[in-house]
Amino acid sequence: MFKNLKDKAIDGAMKAMGNDQVQKVMNSPEFQQFMFRAFQTGMKVKSDVEEARKVVVKRMNVATGDDLEDLKRTLDRLERKVRDLKDENETLKEKLDDAGSDD
Repeated sequence: MFKNLKDKAIDGAMKAMGNDQVQKVMNSPEFQQFMFRAFQTGMKVKSDVEEARKVVVKRMNVATGDDLEDLKRTLDRLERKVRDLKDENETLKEKLDDAGSDD
């Protein structure tokens, strides 16, 4: 449903772009200034919402997606280290066995 709505909106926008009056409005400095301000406002709202989210999450002591990604990276690093240590341990055991059999 959302894709259908999006497709219709894009089709409508493309048709509008072919209209000379629409082109004239879009090329006007006033419209460009309006779009610039709208974009800035959107970015400011997004930033403010993100900051508010961080404050709420911190106050509630809840793990964020970033926290979980950090934990996953740490766990992956530790798992690799354990594998390396196991491999090293096996190598040392083999050397001890070889040294013991030389006697």
